[in-house]
Amino acid sequence: NHRRRIVIGGPYAKTLSEHTTPWDLPANGGDIDDCPICLDALGDPQTYNINSDQSRSLTLNQCMHSFHQTCLETLLRQNTSPFLQCPNCKKVYGIRTGTRPITGTIGHRILNTSLPGHPQHKTIEIMFNFRAGIQGPEHPNPGKNYLP
Repeated sequence: NHRRRIVIGGPYAKTLSEHTTPWDLPANGGDIDDCPICLDALGDPQTYNINSDQSRSLTLNQCMHSFHQTCLETLLRQNTSPFLQCPNCKKVYGIRTGTRPITGTIGHRILNTSLPGHPQHKTIEIMFNFRAGIQGPEHPNPGKNYLP
């Protein structure tokens, strides 16, 4: 399978260009899969245009699941950080970051104790240390207080 060069435009061009390849119509009139997000066919043999941001379908590089470009852009629009997570298998493409207070620290340490069901493994303890504050625009409830 060769990587075809296309130009992806729009605000998510960098993420989509890094993590996808163009989807091709099946050879010899084979069955066309549906986009798992919107459930419409990935392409129509009569109208599919691999050079159009509006009608193109893309395949994620590692898990090989395919979607309409516009459906992937909708997923990216809902994220606060530039990562893409496959809706089928949950593989993360890019760096997924969460929201946390801008003041404070996060740390971790390895404990020599095990958790139930994992007697042969150590435990990772994650510590959050922050003061009370107000949620910013990137948080679930902007303008509302949070407590440590």
